[in-house]
Amino acid sequence: MIKLDLARSYLPTKTIGKLFNDNFSAKTLERPDKWNARNVSCIPEGLYLVERDKSGRFQYYAIQDVPQRSYIEFHGGVYVTHSDGCVLVGERFDSEFNLVDSDSALSAMLDYIGDGSFLLNIRKFHPNFDNWD
Repeated sequence: MIKLDLARSYLPTKTIGKLFNDNFSAKTLERPDKWNARNVSCIPEGLYLVERDKSGRFQYYAIQDVPQRSYIEFHGGVYVTHSDGCVLVGERFDSEFNLVDSDSALSAMLDYIGDGSFLLNIRKFHPNFDNWD
C-alpha cells in the first residue's frame, strides 16, 4: 500500500504542508489549527487510511476515521477559505502561501494513486530533515 507523509507548518491563519513520498510530491493548504473544531480547523496529526472517493462532494480521496469529524476530503482550491476542514492540494505556493495549479496536482495524485487506498501520516514539518522542494 502506498504511504504518504503530510509534513505541516502551522501559521496563525492557515496550515501549510508538503504531501510526499519518494515518488510523489504536492503542497497542501488547510484551515489553521483550532483544536479539531468542525469546519474551521485542520485535522489532528496521526496515521489515517485514505480511500478513493467516487461519491463524495469532490470525488478524489476521503480521509477515514478522523476523530469527531466526517467528510474530510482531498480536493482543489486556492485559498484557505475554499476548505471547510478538508485538505486542499496544489503544485506550489504563491508568495502568501495560497495554492497554485491545484487541478494539475490533483491529476498527478490520481495518476499516482489511482483507485486504491493509501496511508497518510500527518506530522509537523521538521526543518532538520524536511524541505519544501
